[in-house]
Amino acid sequence: MSQSPSAVTELLRRIPLLSDLTETDLHRLARTANHVRAAPGELVMTQGDAADGLYLVLDGEVEVLSVQGGEEVLLSVEGPGSFVGEMALLEESPRSASVRAVVDSEFLVIGPDEFQGLLEKSPGTSMSMLRTVMARLRSVEETLVEREKLAALGTLTAGLAHELNNPAAALPRTAQHLSELIGEWGVRSAEVECLELEGQAEERIRELGARMSQSAESQIDRLQLADAERGLEEWLEQRGFEDPWDLAPPLATAGWTVEGLEELAERLGRPALQPVINWLAVGLMVHGMGAELRRSARAISEVVSAIRMYAHQRRAAGSGRVDVAESIMNALTLLRHRTKDGVDLRTEISSDLPPVLGNAADLSQVWTILIENAVDAMDGTGTLEVEAVSEGEEVIVKVTDAGPGMPSDVRRQIFDPFFTTKPPGKGTGLGLAIAHRIITTDHRGSIGCQSQPGRTVFTVTLPRADP
Repeated sequence: MSQSPSAVTELLRRIPLLSDLTETDLHRLARTANHVRAAPGELVMTQGDAADGLYLVLDGEVEVLSVQGGEEVLLSVEGPGSFVGEMALLEESPRSASVRAVVDSEFLVIGPDEFQGLLEKSPGTSMSMLRTVMARLRSVEETLVEREKLAALGTLTAGLAHELNNPAAALPRTAQHLSELIGEWGVRSAEVECLELEGQAEERIRELGARMSQSAESQIDRLQLADAERGLEEWLEQRGFEDPWDLAPPLATAGWTVEGLEELAERLGRPALQPVINWLAVGLMVHGMGAELRRSARAISEVVSAIRMYAHQRRAAGSGRVDVAESIMNALTLLRHRTKDGVDLRTEISSDLPPVLGNAADLSQVWTILIENAVDAMDGTGTLEVEAVSEGEEVIVKVTDAGPGMPSDVRRQIFDPFFTTKPPGKGTGLGLAIAHRIITTDHRGSIGCQSQPGRTVFTVTLPRADP
């Protein structure tokens, strides 16, 4: 049931926004404004709609909501005495957020013309409106920036879980296989000892044993490896070896060729060839499994170390001396799941980079934003370059991608909050705005972009810390 004009005037008198109005103005506002009610859950205004007026909350409670990245974000809760819907009127733009009643609520709606007249005739109202708008903008920015950080952390966590899963799953399988191979290698070693080799043959066996671990770590091109395996398998099969398809791969991986085996046969003699090659192949498999265990453990250790450093940086408050090279490499480790498939990552980081003064966690966030944007720009395929050098009193970091580039009108807006070229639900348009604020406001540096088809370069310049 609507209240009488005098009752509404009394309510308006208690609203801080209107405290500067005369009694006559309050009475006129009470008569001309529309009275609106909303039931719990009812939308009072909808994001994207045209602005129909300023809503003064006379009674009840409302939620101010915005859809960002396909999700609904609660920006604020407003009660009696507050107002909503001012931004669309001031900017003459569609509603930037929705407003939903939490309980039975009552509003007075001031139309666009009356709103304009109210601002013109009441400096106090204008100032009160300005203070409220500025406070809301800061609050909304903080809310969305924090949400962006949490969303990025969630993506990072999912990627790290995947990154850890591969080596973690490989460890028990490799350990089991290694356990079986060690027993077989013992048998093959006993067979070689029974040969009672002497002279050059004995020296060659000792040499092979000493080089086995090193050979197992060697890396050969996959195409060359496949060709070498086929050649070795044929050679072993022709000489009556059992399961030559099992023996050829470890031999090929260690760099053995048909010519090498022929030379070994001449030095050892034909009777000793089969036991020695069986011993050699199984030994190479054992050392290869050991190398794989070390690689898996090292991969886990690197990721855990990066996570520990990331968490430590997040807990640390304030500024300090930041090792830029370490900060960049840590970000690359955390983003390995984004860069290892399809991305040709090239890093050129000077070994004598001086430290900069700043917040390590914030700078890590900047590198993460730039690297992820670069990978996204290339659709996950292409060359990504990360460079860091020292020039005079500055440290310069460049992140370059081989994406399609950006036209000049897009490039001018990339650091604006909420500007994004990604499709709906794929981005909030806050990443580069956050990076810009961190570099320019918090670290007294600069960040810029140069772009052309096939090459986009983001350049961050930071002042070095005083010695």
